[in-house]
Amino acid sequence: MSQFQLILRSLRFHWRTHFAVMLGVVIGTAVIGGALIVGDSVRASLRQITLDRLGEVDEALMGQRFFTEALSQRLDETIDGTVAPALSMQAGISRESDDTFRTTGGVQLYGIDERLWSLLDTGNLEPPVDDEIVINSRVAEELGAAVGDEVQVALELPSLIPRQSLLGEREETSREIFLTVGAIIPDEVGASRFGINPAQQIPPVAFVPLELLQTELDLAEVQPSRRNPIAKPARVNSLFASDGNQPGRDSGSQGQSAELNKVLKRDLTLQDLNIRIRSHEDRGYYSVESERMILENGIGDAAARAASNLGWQTSPVMVYLVNEISNANNPEKYAAYSVVAGLEIPDKAPFGPFELLDGSLDQSNEEKSETQLSTVILNEFLANEQLGVSVGDEIIVKFFTVGTHGELPEEEHRFRVGGIVALDDTPAADAGLTPELEGITDADTFGDWEQPFEMDLDRVTDADESYWESHRATPKLFLPMPLAQELFQSRYGKITSFRVAPPTDADWEDAVKQFKKALLEEMDLDQLAMEFQPVKAQGLAAAAGTQDFTGLFIGFSFFLILSAAILIGLLFRLGVEQRTTELGLLGALGFTRGAVRRIFLMEGFLVVLFGSLIGVVAAIGYASIIIYGLKTWWIGAIGTRFLFVQVQPVSILIAFLSSLVLGQLAVLWGLWRYRSFSVSELLKGAREQGIKSTTRSKAWRRAQLVFWFCGVGALLLIAGSLIGVIPQQEVGGGITLDMLSFFLAGMLLLATSLALLSIMLGKGGPQTLEHAAELGMRNAGREKQRSLMTTSLVASATFVLVAVSAARMDPTEQKPRIDSGNGGFLLVAESTVPLQYDLNSAEGRDKLGMFLNDEEEALWSECKAIGFQRRAGDDASCLNLFRTQLPTILGASEAMIERGGFAFTATPSEKPWTLLNQELSLEDGIPTYPVMGDMNTLLYSLKKGVGDTIAVPDEDNPEYRLQIVGMFVGSVFQGTLVMSAENFRELYPDLGGDGYFLIEGPQDQITSISSLLEKKLSSYGFDAEPVATRLSDFLAVQNTYLSTFQALGGMGLLLGTFGLAIVMLRNVYERRGELALMRAIGFPNKRLAGLVVLENTLLLVWGLVSGTVAALLSLSPHLLSAGAELPVGSLALLLLTVLLVGTASSFAATLAAVRTPVIATLRGE
Repeated sequence: MSQFQLILRSLRFHWRTHFAVMLGVVIGTAVIGGALIVGDSVRASLRQITLDRLGEVDEALMGQRFFTEALSQRLDETIDGTVAPALSMQAGISRESDDTFRTTGGVQLYGIDERLWSLLDTGNLEPPVDDEIVINSRVAEELGAAVGDEVQVALELPSLIPRQSLLGEREETSREIFLTVGAIIPDEVGASRFGINPAQQIPPVAFVPLELLQTELDLAEVQPSRRNPIAKPARVNSLFASDGNQPGRDSGSQGQSAELNKVLKRDLTLQDLNIRIRSHEDRGYYSVESERMILENGIGDAAARAASNLGWQTSPVMVYLVNEISNANNPEKYAAYSVVAGLEIPDKAPFGPFELLDGSLDQSNEEKSETQLSTVILNEFLANEQLGVSVGDEIIVKFFTVGTHGELPEEEHRFRVGGIVALDDTPAADAGLTPELEGITDADTFGDWEQPFEMDLDRVTDADESYWESHRATPKLFLPMPLAQELFQSRYGKITSFRVAPPTDADWEDAVKQFKKALLEEMDLDQLAMEFQPVKAQGLAAAAGTQDFTGLFIGFSFFLILSAAILIGLLFRLGVEQRTTELGLLGALGFTRGAVRRIFLMEGFLVVLFGSLIGVVAAIGYASIIIYGLKTWWIGAIGTRFLFVQVQPVSILIAFLSSLVLGQLAVLWGLWRYRSFSVSELLKGAREQGIKSTTRSKAWRRAQLVFWFCGVGALLLIAGSLIGVIPQQEVGGGITLDMLSFFLAGMLLLATSLALLSIMLGKGGPQTLEHAAELGMRNAGREKQRSLMTTSLVASATFVLVAVSAARMDPTEQKPRIDSGNGGFLLVAESTVPLQYDLNSAEGRDKLGMFLNDEEEALWSECKAIGFQRRAGDDASCLNLFRTQLPTILGASEAMIERGGFAFTATPSEKPWTLLNQELSLEDGIPTYPVMGDMNTLLYSLKKGVGDTIAVPDEDNPEYRLQIVGMFVGSVFQGTLVMSAENFRELYPDLGGDGYFLIEGPQDQITSISSLLEKKLSSYGFDAEPVATRLSDFLAVQNTYLSTFQALGGMGLLLGTFGLAIVMLRNVYERRGELALMRAIGFPNKRLAGLVVLENTLLLVWGLVSGTVAALLSLSPHLLSAGAELPVGSLALLLLTVLLVGTASSFAATLAAVRTPVIATLRGE
């Protein structure tokens, strides 16, 4: 018989033992492989969600700029693919029925036509027509809407002139549209989640006809007519492109976007950018102007570069409308509503020279002391006809600035008249210095103005009217450019026009064409936010996710894997112990120790091999169960049901090899103790080397030392925390020293308990035998290492499970408190249309149309709202599995910075909010701005900590950086970054008004306050919810992960109890002679069975109780805090199940004990 035949026969003869070992291997392989498959499945599912979300869209251009719809047609005709125009707007949608008013905010509303609809996965649905709106199921569910219902859509009315500029529109900022629900997109259809921001959760999405939305927002094409001779093109703010030369749904790359942007720059026109070049042929120059009334820095810089390349003269201009210019010595002499200009007065044609009547044209003011006034130049009409001033006299200029909430505080500045220039037929008498503005520069009288703010027309004098009739918007006063930019500073740009003059001998028409071409070539599309982004490629890259689910579920299943490995070793060792005589017989027949070891190792290898092969199949089933659980029981962890099982061969191979190695190591451990037995000892049935009394004595003394050291240490830590010796100083992550001391005390208590068990087992158990429990403990002490190992596993697993489960939070139980995650606020709200006025002032509410009756006024008087400016970005909260780049950014007002509040960690300041006002040094010439974020957002989504920076848009091409200076803990700011409003306005000048709010108020009126705000501000898409609800949504992920760990860890704990039962089986087998003798002298089977069960139960209960008590002690500070949630029911059920299963499994050992043949066993002894 060959060795291989011997191995096969041995496998067949001892099939029961090997089958049990194989089951352990199957469990370990299934858990490891299942975790790997879960990771692959989540990534593949996120990838598929991206493809479904975008359909055939590969690149997208979206932003605040409204360009001509014709641009899409020009691009579509140029590239091989398809380019579809759209309007992309944030909207609030509400629906009012007989007895309810329901609203949902933050809806991504798309104005589309057949071109974009054909690129999306729309199922069999038709695009919206006429006054229809197509909504996804999430919006329908939140509104309780069905097909045919009427809904109200509120969205921001676009404004070419920035709202936070002097001439911007701040009164009529929103538009309400009443539409009929034409269709509801099911969740399974890709268009239901269409958008460029990656997220696995279905966002609120709606579609309306493009032409309808253009008409409602005054963006539709306007043909010239007698009444309105100015033609206007139709405008959009989004383009979506599909790469025709890239078959397959997962196309899109950075290179393709770069090529598309080259085509975009070539086909771009000035009209697309709301730029016009106004011709002043009579004066010999062109004027570059913007319909925004102020030139963006990027356009002004491009114009300067273009003119420089052509060698043309230039003259930048900054004009401003002031309320009043008066004689400082005689205030009754004044000019109302005059245009002033900031420019460097040139001395060459065509921009100069100015004809000086008196004084000097020198406006350098370089030698001026702090007490001296700046000098300005007046034209002769203002100086002589209106003010009656001469060179050297003082004048007062009054003008409005724009406050943070739409208010117009008036500033007053004194100047000294430095010179007076002639008006008639000179470069100073040039109305072209002021850009054209419909409704103002074309008005015949002041009374015809479309007033940009409330004007006091009674202050307009006859001289003002006469000047306007003759000179229109010709500036009356000239300031040095730096002074004008300082006084009238705007975050939207530094100049209002840029004048360029071609050579005098140039052909006028050819020159303007030449300059237009040069200007467009110098445009930086990135600086103008006019670039296509590879949204599909970015989405697929983001599908890698922020969370490694493979590592996560291996961690969740740690005790399951560990228990399986221990189980394999224990089972194999039990099998070897039952075959010790066989080991001795093989040795007696001439087999060397190595040969015998190889035979048993090969047996074990074959068992592990077959177990691993079956395990990889079981891994697919295990992964399927986990994926099903993530879609149902644990959906709070991922927020989507669109997951599927994806099996990758590499993961299967890794699981197979890992289990093979792990199982073989366990088998080797099972054989290890029999390497030094002699053949005669093995033939006699020897099993383990006895432990010398001296060794046992040393181990007993070590256990006593551990017991006293850990026990006293735990008591000292608890006492120090209770009497205040250990301060409540934070050490990081929201953990304080006293919390850490209690946790360490709990761990020391666990070690103390296990040391006490070791002491009790070290002397072989109790020395008296008055009770069955004492006999059980003494029997357990005979195999101290086995008993202690299995009990330690049960205790440790129990400790971790109870501690993790006890870490749950329920923020609905927390009252508003300034130093907590709610910051002392009751409600959090978002407004689709930013509010330009202050909700806390009566004037602001009136301008917003929030008119309150006496009862509502009384309710609101108890409340206070703090607004934040808001720039929408990726969802970087723990609710989003996709990898995020730049989250939503909030701009905190000075009021919020002064108020402070919320819990912080790792933030080196007693007043953390003030860190947002610090000035950070430039890094490589790139501006850096301080921001703060929530710990979960920073550490887990963005992988950043305090002191780290975030480059925008990326590290390769940074335009600016955000430096983390503070970290919130468990706050409502999860998913966002917070900066000062001042820095926010500098970075995002086009985003005026507040779109995010935190609201204080009486807690018992929370529903009334929320309803009041949503109804009164429905035209702004105002959506409010309790802060506690928002925090609960964030914590749902954390609590769900804890539930998952509890479930999988509980399975490991249950498996550990089987290991304990195997120890009992080994003990019973080793003591079969002793048990047979007890039965022979009269012990009944029932008494023996009870003894074995009690021995197992004592160890099991010891582990469960010590682990539970230690864990509860460790988490006691948390459990006593507001909002702590201990799942007593589920924990008690789990521990009771472990106890029952452990007790039941010990009956297997009991059956072995009572079924042992008495006579045959005694003869063997």
